Order: sequence, then structure tokens, then C-alpha cells
Amino acid sequence: METKDPPSDSHSDQLVLASSSPRRQDLLRQIGLSFLVLPVPVDESISDQDPQQIVIQLSERKARAAGQMLAKILAADGRPVHIPGRPESYQLRLTEAARWILVACDTIVSLNGLMLGKPGNRAEAQRMLQQLSGAEHAVYSGLCLLEMQSNGSVKLNTGFSRTQVRFADLSRSEIEAWLDCNTWQDKAGGWAIQEMALSFVAEIHGDYSNIVGLPVPLLRKMLWKINAWPYAGHGF
Repeated sequence: METKDPPSDSHSDQLVLASSSPRRQDLLRQIGLSFLVLPVPVDESISDQDPQQIVIQLSERKARAAGQMLAKILAADGRPVHIPGRPESYQLRLTEAARWILVACDTIVSLNGLMLGKPGNRAEAQRMLQQLSGAEHAVYSGLCLLEMQSNGSVKLNTGFSRTQVRFADLSRSEIEAWLDCNTWQDKAGGWAIQEMALSFVAEIHGDYSNIVGLPVPLLRKMLWKINAWPYAGHGF
């Protein structure tokens, strides 16, 4: 008997990115995925000191918050629903879907057991970069996929990625030049590889996209596992 892949149905699955990060959105576009954006603010404080567990727990927290908001929007049946952190005029344009797949991610930098998240100000960013200068550190990203079926069932899948990075020895003027760009905000460890800080990197071992903020190989693996990778014949 001849077997065939299930026919592609653009209305069966809808991908939703639970992040306002332009970097994560760009990565999804680069690999040809269509998606909606539904960022929901969450409390990112956590007591765990294991970087793997931190990013997994925070990504799950983001996915659950976005899932609750999506359920509220769907239940409103077209009526306006305010999304925290977004303008009052912002409306998420929903299309019919049998399954909603929410993607949430969290990234941190670990330096000899010290967790470096997003700096709160320029001085903190400067301290982080001074600590990273000439040092090897790890970039961790946690990824959470939350599936919401049209029948109301919910499934959760989590994973993480780790990339080793070694910085060159940074001069004070290099650090100041980067800080003057004012793009260190909202960056784990106070730096971003896709911008000027790329010149800080001496070596990378692992996934480049993980450093950018969304581990694409892990995302592909996790989407494939739930029959949601579009290039496997199940399209969004």
C-alpha cells in the first residue's frame, strides 16, 4: 500500500511567538516560518541556580502566560482584549486554527557559575563585559512549546541548548564604544553577537542561533517531534 504524507493545511496549525524580541522574530522569518507575536510580561525572578533549569523554567513561565492570554482572546470571540505591555490599540489578528503552538524562549549567560541576565543599567552592562573579557562562558537558552488544541487540551514540551563562547581581551575603549551604541539593553550578558559585539568573540563551540536568542536546531527538532515542522509536509 502506498503511503503519503498528510496533506498540508495552512489552517490546521498556527505558530505564536511569545516574545517581542526582533532577533527571535528575524530568525523565524529566516527559516521561512509564518507566525503571530504575543508577548506577555512575566516575573523573571527565580531562585534556582542551575542555568539549564533557569532557562527551562522561565521559558515555560512565558509560554503558560501567553497561552492564558491566547485562551482569553479566543474566548472573547472577536471582542477587544487588552494585552499587557502592548498599546491599547494593539489587536492580535487571529486566523482559524485546529492547533495553536506557542513558542517561548529564555536566554542567559553563565560565567563560572555566575548567572548574567539582562543588565539593568549601563554600569551593570559595563561590569558584565569586563567580567566576560578574555573569558570562556556559556550561553543557555530554554525553549518551550505549548500546544493548544481546538478541543481545549494543552501539551507542554521543553528543551534547552548550550553554546560555549570565548571572548577576546577587551579594551576599555571597545567596551565604551559598544555601550555608546545603546543596544546592550535587553541582552543577556549585555552583548549581542549579531551587532558590533561580534568582534568581541574569539571562539564559538555550538549553535550560533542559540547565542542570537532562539536555538533553531532545537526548535526544528521539537516541532518535528509534534508533527509541526512545515517542511515535513505538515505546514503551518
